[in-house]
Amino acid sequence: ETSQGAVWLGGGGGLFQLVDDKLVSQRDKLRGRIRSIVEGINNDLWISTFDKGLFHFNLNEGKALKEELEIDFSKHVFKDRSNTLWVAGRNGLLYSNLNSKNFRTLPIHRKGLVRSLLATNEKVYYGLRTDRFYAYSFRNKLNKPIEIRNDAKPLRVDTLNGKIHLATTKGLYKKHSEVSDEFDLVPIFNGAADNNLLITSFCKDTFGNQFFGSFRGLIIKNKSYTNWVHEQFQ
Repeated sequence: ETSQGAVWLGGGGGLFQLVDDKLVSQRDKLRGRIRSIVEGINNDLWISTFDKGLFHFNLNEGKALKEELEIDFSKHVFKDRSNTLWVAGRNGLLYSNLNSKNFRTLPIHRKGLVRSLLATNEKVYYGLRTDRFYAYSFRNKLNKPIEIRNDAKPLRVDTLNGKIHLATTKGLYKKHSEVSDEFDLVPIFNGAADNNLLITSFCKDTFGNQFFGSFRGLIIKNKSYTNWVHEQFQ
C-alpha cells in the first residue's frame, strides 16, 4: 500500500492494483513475474521481477521503465528510512539514494540471494537465503557473520521495540546491546512450545501487542498472555 492509499500486488500473473475491492490487471504497464514492490519518494514504485530485472514505475505517467544496471540484479528490493533503495540478486547487492539514483555495489560476504536486509547509519544487517545472517560495517568495510545457531537460516531482519531482531528457522533473536553484534534467543512462549519455532515475521500495534508470524499461524503476545490468534479468538 502506498502513502496515497493505493494497493498494488504482484506475482506470477503480473502486476495488479486493488480498486474498489477488485483486482485490476496492470499487465499492459508491466509484464513479467513480480518478485517484490516498494514505494519510492515521488509517487512511484520500484518493482523487481524473477526474470526481467528491475523496473521503475512512474504512477503519474503510468509508465514502467527498466533500470539498466551493471549487473542484472532482479530478486528483491528494499527501502530504508533514509530513502535508500537496496537491490539484491544472486550476484550481490546494489544501493542508491532515491534522490540521486546512482547505484553502487556493496561488497557483501559472498555471492548469494539476500533474503532480508536492514540498514542503519553504521551497518547493514542481511541474511543470505541458504546461509546465515551477516553484518557489514560502513566504517571498516568488513563483513562479519552473526554468531547464532548454524542451522538458524535467515527469514527476516527488522526492529521491534527499537531493537534489531532476527527471525530464523530456529526462533527469534534480539540484539544484545547497541555496541555489539551479539544476539540472544528470545523466548516467545517461555517453554517447550518454543522448540524449533519457525518465525517468519514480527511487528507490534499501537496497544503494545506483539505479533509473530509462523508457518503454524499467527502468535499474539502481551503482558497478560501469549497465544495463537486462531485459538485466542475461536
